[in-house]
Amino acid sequence: VYQIAENVEMFVAAIVALFFVNWRLTLALLAVAPFVGALTFALSRKVKPTFAAVRAQFSRLNSVVQENIAGNRVVRALTREAFETGKFQAENGAYRDRNVESAAVWARFIPPIEFFSGVLPVVLILVGGLMIMKGTLTLGQLVTFNGLVWAINMPLRMAGWLVNDVQRYAAAADRLDKLFALESALPESGRRLRPASIRGRVEFRDVSFSYGDETVLEGIDFAAEPGQTIGIIGPTGSGKSPIARLMCRYYDRSSGEILVDGVDV
Repeated sequence: VYQIAENVEMFVAAIVALFFVNWRLTLALLAVAPFVGALTFALSRKVKPTFAAVRAQFSRLNSVVQENIAGNRVVRALTREAFETGKFQAENGAYRDRNVESAAVWARFIPPIEFFSGVLPVVLILVGGLMIMKGTLTLGQLVTFNGLVWAINMPLRMAGWLVNDVQRYAAAADRLDKLFALESALPESGRRLRPASIRGRVEFRDVSFSYGDETVLEGIDFAAEPGQTIGIIGPTGSGKSPIARLMCRYYDRSSGEILVDGVDV
């Protein structure tokens, strides 16, 4: 934001100052601005989707890494190192490809923007020289223009770089906005039960649970008395972890009742 404000203020101040010196030469210099503006607008339209794809792929890559770090014991116990390494390499390769695609869009637009920005001194010399020959511009005015042309040239050259950064941040902000806008999938009853003490009797009555269309638990019945230890065994993916999460209501059961001290969670 600071750089954007600084470059806009520099550009406007230079244009106003040069208009007072010689408005005709100032308009000649500004003839380059529409080309830079059009290229900058096209860059902003093209580069934002590529940055969104980069952020989405980076999120998937982080998920793979987090899952492998959290489940490293399971991976080693089942000798799945090669499989998990291959999965990481696939996601990492996709992340590299998304970054290359984004860089390709950026590289296609930045050189033309730099070119039109570099044309300004040429326009100044040609048009200013002709105006001096015709007597409509003094040498001192030309020197003034030459001293201030950088204040026009620099913001035009920075336009593409700043748009590139803004679109990168905008892509990240869009993902954060979608995350904050998500509503809980667990319906709230509006009732808040805060018991003075909890004995700790847990009971599952005909509980079923599904991830989307995939049924994980079906018809689970058991009761755990306070102080009693119950072992739940089964292969990976059989639904052991969801049982603990259902008790805390991190997930919601598909059917049945989950009771703590006789109260449905």
